Amino acid sequence: MFSTIVLKFMINYLLSSAVYSRFSRFFSFKSFKIVAVVFALLVSVEGWGQVTEHFSTWTSKASYTAALSQSGSGGTWTALAGAVIVAPSGAANGTGSTGYVQIGTSKILTLPNIASGGVGTVTIQARFSGSSGSFTVDKNINGGGWTTVSTFPSSSTKGIQFQSTVNDASANILLRFSNSSTRTLYVYDVVTTTYSASPSLSAATLPSALSTTYGIASATPRSATVTGSNLGANDVTATAQSGYEVSLDGTTGWGSSVTYTPSTGLVSSPVYVRFSATKAAATYNGVTCVVLTCAASGNPTANISTFASGNTVSTKALTVTASAQSKSFGNTSPTSGTLDTDFTVSGLVNSDAISGATLGYSGSPAGNLATAVAGTYTITPSVVTFSTGTGNYNPSYVTGSLTINAVAPGSPTIGTAVAGNASVDVPFVAPTSNGGSVITSYTATSSPEV
Repeated sequence: MFSTIVLKFMINYLLSSAVYSRFSRFFSFKSFKIVAVVFALLVSVEGWGQVTEHFSTWTSKASYTAALSQSGSGGTWTALAGAVIVAPSGAANGTGSTGYVQIGTSKILTLPNIASGGVGTVTIQARFSGSSGSFTVDKNINGGGWTTVSTFPSSSTKGIQFQSTVNDASANILLRFSNSSTRTLYVYDVVTTTYSASPSLSAATLPSALSTTYGIASATPRSATVTGSNLGANDVTATAQSGYEVSLDGTTGWGSSVTYTPSTGLVSSPVYVRFSATKAAATYNGVTCVVLTCAASGNPTANISTFASGNTVSTKALTVTASAQSKSFGNTSPTSGTLDTDFTVSGLVNSDAISGATLGYSGSPAGNLATAVAGTYTITPSVVTFSTGTGNYNPSYVTGSLTINAVAPGSPTIGTAVAGNASVDVPFVAPTSNGGSVITSYTATSSPEV
């Protein structure tokens, strides 16, 4: 802006009659040449720089029908007929204003020419009307062919910020957003930065969700491109956060970190990410899974996040089986079981441990009680207690059996025998304990025998 003011002042000054008459004594060119040179300088400064656009001052365009040619930040924005709708006060989803441009399916919005200064990054605040497909940021240098700089997955979540690292020092750069999805793309804010030779790192969000079952590493990893520039010979390290693993090829070498060596100061290679077998059962949407670091000047860093939805570690199946037990009548059995004594488990992983389980018994009175009679009872385990690994399992329970064995009954209380005609009557009182089984007969003996 300051340069523009200075140049305008120069035009007025040089075209003043007093100055021009003095100036023309020494030079042969005419005033129109002066104007042409200064005007060219003025145009090169004004309207051909970086872009900071929020669309709130644009002219409303309610249908896709007409082509777009809109004066905005940086110059003229364009789109072919049938491509875009403009809503200067459409929705408060951006960071700078309430305006947006709506790009139709398989359509393109082209930014103004950036004549000088190159482009470092393009940051786009955007969302899709659904969750399929993607959009690209493409560049064109000096009227050459279009090349794709970044591809971003679709997300219907509001407030998502996408950043594309262009890092191109060329003059006359055209950028465009190409909606390659079957959904409408809403663009709320666009900001470009001037190319800088400072070291930089960047990476996109993982393009789709990770999923697995606790105790098993993800079978299908996801990848994001690690991009670095002006790094010199300094390696880039991609460090997996807790519960994640990384690999250079998605098949081998899984571990806590991988390293990239720049070529002429540049890195552009994929990092593959998966849930590790130890990742706790839960949902992990939109969280940092990998951190990029480099020892280049300024120690640039960048984060890779999981996809916005669907990232799940499911609970693992666990089987708890009651052990077969036996006891003698009059004894009790535990209701809080001990592992490998009263019950067993199968399905534990990662050195997780169980400290106990609740045991229930059939019968009335219940089989665990001292008063339960001899016979067979069902043991039903439930409510397993974890020492470690709580929340990572989905237990199922298998019943066992309890056998109660009868014991010798107590002695009856004998009364006074009464002799009869070739017989004797012996009164008695039954014992207080039948030993857990019904007493069906008694045998009387005499001494001496009669």
